[in-house]
Amino acid sequence: MTFVRLTTDKWRELHEPNKEVISVTSLIQYMGYGYASRAKMFQRGGEEEKKRNEYTKRCLDYGNVNEVFCLQYLEKYLSDRYHFFKGGEGISQVCVGKDGHGLLGTVDCFLRDKATGALGVLEIKCPFGNKFGKFDQEQVEASLEEKLKTTNFRHWLQLQLYLFMNEKYNAQFGIIVYYYPKFCSVDDTAYPVAYIIEVENVSIEVGNRLEVEEYFQAFFEEDFTAPTFKKAPKKPLDLIRIVRIERLQGGVLTTMERTSLQDPMDL
Repeated sequence: MTFVRLTTDKWRELHEPNKEVISVTSLIQYMGYGYASRAKMFQRGGEEEKKRNEYTKRCLDYGNVNEVFCLQYLEKYLSDRYHFFKGGEGISQVCVGKDGHGLLGTVDCFLRDKATGALGVLEIKCPFGNKFGKFDQEQVEASLEEKLKTTNFRHWLQLQLYLFMNEKYNAQFGIIVYYYPKFCSVDDTAYPVAYIIEVENVSIEVGNRLEVEEYFQAFFEEDFTAPTFKKAPKKPLDLIRIVRIERLQGGVLTTMERTSLQDPMDL
């Protein structure tokens, strides 16, 4: 494992398809679970890319601004539970395989559970997707667990890949946080809300079930002009093991009732 401090330009360069390194988010897209299709990884230029980049920039700008506030919020109210440690703009890691190819991941923050000493990985996600500013509390809280098995499966998979990259450091758990800067759109004085989902590290099982290593190796065999068509493996929904779901609002941490488990065949 090699730890590197990346410049912004180098970070962007490594997130483009290249013969050296593939990022965790790009690998997820290549496997068929990303925000866009596998083919779009290799499409460059034109108005379509310009539109995509403008939207991507909006997402990144939103995330960059609010990620800082989210971490401050968590550190303020959860400092008795966790020790937080991170870099200035996340912690970039490159896991280099025997063939010299690398897997790049940028962890938002590492955690140390003060009670158990366990190492964890924290991933902060935008709660709105392509619906910036829209918020329905009941709908959000009722679907947190369900969404990890559907549209937000990529978030869980990304966290598991980060945990895989930190297996040698005995990373034992992961946390996904959905942070709402304003709890209610009509009341600017309302407290922010963070929805905290702690999951088990099952990265080795995930890697085997989803053929992660095979996809990783196949990526570097692409000619980067006409990507190989391969159907994404079936999501291993039985491996999404949630320890707890909590709501943090104004310093009050509430354990939420779990939604009823769904049969994977129904999703």
